Amino acid sequence: MINAPKIKNLLISKNVLMFHINHFSAKQLKVNMQKKASYHFEAVETPSLLDVMKYGNQVKKSAVIGQLEIERLQVTLPILKGVNQSNLLAGAATMREDQQMGKGNYPLVGHHMRDEDLLFGPLLKLKKQDKIKITNKEQVFTYEVTDISTIDESQIDVIQETADARLTLITCDLPTTTTHRLMVTAKLVKHSKVTNEEFKQEETKFQMKETLADNQILLLVFMLMFAFLILSYFLYKRS
Repeated sequence: MINAPKIKNLLISKNVLMFHINHFSAKQLKVNMQKKASYHFEAVETPSLLDVMKYGNQVKKSAVIGQLEIERLQVTLPILKGVNQSNLLAGAATMREDQQMGKGNYPLVGHHMRDEDLLFGPLLKLKKQDKIKITNKEQVFTYEVTDISTIDESQIDVIQETADARLTLITCDLPTTTTHRLMVTAKLVKHSKVTNEEFKQEETKFQMKETLADNQILLLVFMLMFAFLILSYFLYKRS
């Protein structure tokens, strides 16, 4: 069946792949990191299909600064600098201008969709001691989940800088309008330089995902065209 949620999910999935860091060099990500960003926290609301169609095409390549990966949950998302409608339709968004990977508090926010395999939906399946990696294609920072809690949307102090190196992930606790947020806190346990072998493996997985997404988009287009032809035929018969 063709429906709005299905179309919305496919468009978001395609966006995530379009801004995968395989499309960027480490130098490009570094340049992007130096650019100023805006932070519109009111944008953290469940998007409609119209929102996805409008803002999904406005994501800028210059916003991409890295990647987040949760291997156990098969999550790989671009990290984009700044909170706005567009960035949130392509991955995880940074929440402070001065945040740095591997130093102090590194907060990220993402959408919780009805399809809980999309964007930050999988965070609900996280457990303590799960590993989360972020990378700028030069270094990989590995964090271990230490706490999972629900907070009020007004508790913005959780994104402030800290003395210890931590990762803070935030999303809505429900895939609908809500005043509460799920917050995942993780401590830095390891950092290392990126190896060529790591990205060769990542590129293979990425190509498979991109091919699957392209096939799904083509199937959707075919189904829409077929539905249009059927509708046109019945309208013609009735006239």
